[in-house]
Amino acid sequence: MKEISKAERILALYDELMAGRSVHREEWAAAHGICERSVRRDLDAIQQHLGERNDRSRQKTYILYDRKSGCHHAAHLESCELTAEEFEAAAAALAAGGMEEETRLSLLRKLFFSALTEETRQQLPAWGTRFLSE
Repeated sequence: MKEISKAERILALYDELMAGRSVHREEWAAAHGICERSVRRDLDAIQQHLGERNDRSRQKTYILYDRKSGCHHAAHLESCELTAEEFEAAAAALAAGGMEEETRLSLLRKLFFSALTEETRQQLPAWGTRFLSE
């Protein structure tokens, strides 16, 4: 077997996971002539990279370990943060419903702070922030 560099090995592992295939540490180690601990370090490096990318991206990717199968796999999740357009649609739907004003404003405040990034909050038109002062 041709010896590959650490970077090539990590990229091969990353490609395998991003292609939707599961990786068993022991099998991966044996196939690449490395110890299982090296595979763990490679997975940690990938997790660190994904964590930094997840901070900047709407889609989040995580490497999960399934104890039952003993394999690692990638999970791609949509962020729970709302876009300005999604927030406006939710606010319009709440305004159209038969909800008490106090309950509606409370829910909008919670949505505003828990599901919008600071950057998105700044993009909202003035009406979007009106309820914060009420």
